[in-house]
Amino acid sequence: MEKKGLEHLLREELPCNEVNLSNIKPVRNNGIAITCKKEGDAQAILDKIANTESLNKLITARKPKKRHPSIIIYGIPDQTTNEEIQDALRHRTGIENDIKLRFKLRGRTEGTSHWVFETPSDEFQNISMIKKLPINWSMHNVREFFHIKKCQRCQAYGHLVNNCKNIKPFYGFCGNRHQTSQCRATVACCINCNDENRRKGKPYVHKDEIQGIPQGWNAFSSQSKKAAILSPSNINNPIIMEKKTNAIAIKVHTDNFPITIISAYSSPQENIERTLEELQSILVAIKKENFIICADLNGHHSFWGYSNEDTRGQKILDFVLANNLFISNTSDAPPTHLNYNGSKGWPDLSICSHQLINKISTWEVLEDITNSDHQYIQIKLNTNITSFKLKRYKTLHGNFQKFTESFRTRVPKLEEKISLCSTPEVLNSIAETLQQEIISACNYSFKIRQHKLISNPTWWTANLESEKKRLIALRRRAQRSGADERQARFRFFKAERTKYMGKIRSSKTNGWKNVCSSAKNPYGKHYKSAFRKVVLPTQLTVLQGNSPEGGMRKIAEETLEKIFPYPTSTIPLLSTNTKIPDDVPFTEGEITNIIKSLPNGKAPGVDGIDNLILKSINKSFPSLLLNFFNKCLSLSKPFRTHSKLVI
Repeated sequence: MEKKGLEHLLREELPCNEVNLSNIKPVRNNGIAITCKKEGDAQAILDKIANTESLNKLITARKPKKRHPSIIIYGIPDQTTNEEIQDALRHRTGIENDIKLRFKLRGRTEGTSHWVFETPSDEFQNISMIKKLPINWSMHNVREFFHIKKCQRCQAYGHLVNNCKNIKPFYGFCGNRHQTSQCRATVACCINCNDENRRKGKPYVHKDEIQGIPQGWNAFSSQSKKAAILSPSNINNPIIMEKKTNAIAIKVHTDNFPITIISAYSSPQENIERTLEELQSILVAIKKENFIICADLNGHHSFWGYSNEDTRGQKILDFVLANNLFISNTSDAPPTHLNYNGSKGWPDLSICSHQLINKISTWEVLEDITNSDHQYIQIKLNTNITSFKLKRYKTLHGNFQKFTESFRTRVPKLEEKISLCSTPEVLNSIAETLQQEIISACNYSFKIRQHKLISNPTWWTANLESEKKRLIALRRRAQRSGADERQARFRFFKAERTKYMGKIRSSKTNGWKNVCSSAKNPYGKHYKSAFRKVVLPTQLTVLQGNSPEGGMRKIAEETLEKIFPYPTSTIPLLSTNTKIPDDVPFTEGEITNIIKSLPNGKAPGVDGIDNLILKSINKSFPSLLLNFFNKCLSLSKPFRTHSKLVI
């Protein structure tokens, strides 16, 4: 039956509304292939045709069978027959039955074609192992054939050139819109991956985590994982201020002032106003504090290096002017984005508040080689960040005899000062003197415990450093060369950069292997970094419902106020006089029992004096601590040094 007659018959006997169809396409022998969304719909069509006499006599309907795997034999001459190929296959592989010829494809040279055969699984395993097949004194490659449609015009899958909607072609090597003869790219790029990255962003995220972060670093990312801020482990723990879809803001407390760092990203295919609204909400929250915005907004304007202007760039400039901000980028700065096809751009912006203008000492686009098409931007501020580290003594290794002899010469003067003390102010001075004398004796007697630092794999070598400087020189030479040599020099630079990146990846892998192989404990640092999340120290976060302004002191005050709120009503003081006798002075036995009950492994305070040192002092000089505590009791005042702590 002809195709038109088949469609007319189905239209009359089998209405299309009775089943849920997803696709209809013509096939060989005037047939049609119907695709249904559900298995029940396909069975309903078969039952309808089988139960309708007019359809059953004229139409044969069946479900498609499972397809066997296919092989392809390349470069078969046109005069070769099917019998010759079947004989060659039986002689080389030992199969008994002939395999089915599916179709032929045009060969690379004139007068040849590629033959595609369908083979059962047993014969397929034997044929796919031979790799080459001799036919009429010539060898032909044999490979597995995958039935995947790929368009040679746009390089996309699922359709062919005849059904392609693109007019201008895409080249399959670099992914740009030009002919093969016009391509000058040296680095291959998948057009499908490139198009997906342009629409959705670069896939640097795996299992909802940003990859490639050094061990021990802190990572703060936006909800979409397209904007992130990384901080080394030696920086004081930052505080997350805001976390938006395309923006993230943290606060870092320096020695001079707190600063809010904001990172944002806006894809060229997305609306720029959404990201600008998120930035505006962050600026409203932090109000007039110091802040700096580092963002990839993909906007063009002459203020930051572009020769043209677009709508996105004008909206970015309006946002900067409306909030009275300052753009740190300079119009003569090198490009911050170098594409693989040779194009340049300045999409990365550094925007700061006016209070921070005079505190930025350096803004520079570095020439260092990166593993990305973006360049590093270095921003230096006139401030410092000091990491506070406490001193700890190795008291578990002995040397208490040396400590006792060193501290013995200081005890008579301390006992004399304690006996002559009459005011709380003098007592505080004596407490500080006692603390300093104990610390001096500890410094003389005990070793100081070193802080354990997490060391990254030592993969960076002197050869990589020299190779890095060589690449910087090659790029500078290509940028300064003439127009006739520039393209050739850039191609050479990109080829060398590809080799350099391969060496870095290999060096990193070898460094990690050395760390894992040299580890004595199989569940040590390498295991934790590979299989466990890095547990950061507890951070003081901004309390809900409070303004995120101020520094650490204000946050600590708000935390204490939240935990210990002020009473709403005051309790009147008792006006009656009580006749309670003064406390009885401490005895030597009481002090000794209390100090003996102190745990040995307890962490010391800010001064680093642990319980083992106190036990040694009370054992050798019991009267010193007894007189000191009794003096505190008689003056009804604890010494101020004991009340210090670090938050």
